[in-house]
Amino acid sequence: TERDVDLYLFHQATLKMLEQLRVRMDIAPERMPVRMENCGNTVSATIPILIQSLRREGELKPGMKNMLVGFGVGWSWAGCMWNENWAGAVSASN
Repeated sequence: TERDVDLYLFHQATLKMLEQLRVRMDIAPERMPVRMENCGNTVSATIPILIQSLRREGELKPGMKNMLVGFGVGWSWAGCMWNENWAGAVSASN
């Protein structure tokens, strides 16, 4: 259920697409982070880059339950639930 999800981490394709998805799915902006300002669409690396950015900013904490959703050309898509368990330090170089 929605209560079981802390953050929705979507493939960072385009800002317009992410905003349309967020509004259509009725997800609060703070629960669907977007971090495209420094690198744009990096194809298959967008979700790992997003995760690292959120860790560096302290927004991902151990125990958080997150929904990861990737999609591509046409109707290709995949999703999973992921529990954050990283307890290590993250520096600006990571």
